[in-house]
Amino acid sequence: MAKFLNDFLKDPRYRSVRDVFLFIIITILIHICYKFWIHIHYYPIGGLYERVIVLMENVVLRQTWWIIVNVLQNHATIRDNTIWLPNHWGIMIGDGCTGLKQIIQVLLLFLIYPGPWKHKAWFIPAGIIIVHLTNIVRIVLLAIAMNLNLPNIHFIHDQILRFFFYVVIFGMWLVWEEKFVRSDKVTK
Repeated sequence: MAKFLNDFLKDPRYRSVRDVFLFIIITILIHICYKFWIHIHYYPIGGLYERVIVLMENVVLRQTWWIIVNVLQNHATIRDNTIWLPNHWGIMIGDGCTGLKQIIQVLLLFLIYPGPWKHKAWFIPAGIIIVHLTNIVRIVLLAIAMNLNLPNIHFIHDQILRFFFYVVIFGMWLVWEEKFVRSDKVTK
């Protein structure tokens, strides 16, 4: 067992597996810390979190509604933090719909993960924008599914579209790993 562990940690053949393992560990730790962090309700963390959530709910609501109305040409309306579709389906934008958790994950992942700081300075803000846009696309896709009266809307929301976030984050990490971390080590 000790030999396998030593080989795993040092053998270049296992580098990709080690990197994915590190990505998974960091992502799980961020998830656990976030779950703990959102339950802290003392000033200033609790108040700051609540203000950011309200801001993000409004931004996501308005941007999603704009796309549904202007791009999809759907006559949706906004009432009570909910986008109402013509077929009476409603998409309520709550704190879980803001993408804030995923934005924090991307921010912390790339701050923690190895790589050159000169690229982190632009990659992290770009990643935050990509995650925000992914969230908007995710909610628009949910609106399309609802508008088509597709069965299993909860499955689409909870499994497919939530998983979509993590595919995008993994894709960003893969680009980071291949283009910046590995290429930086080759040039040294």
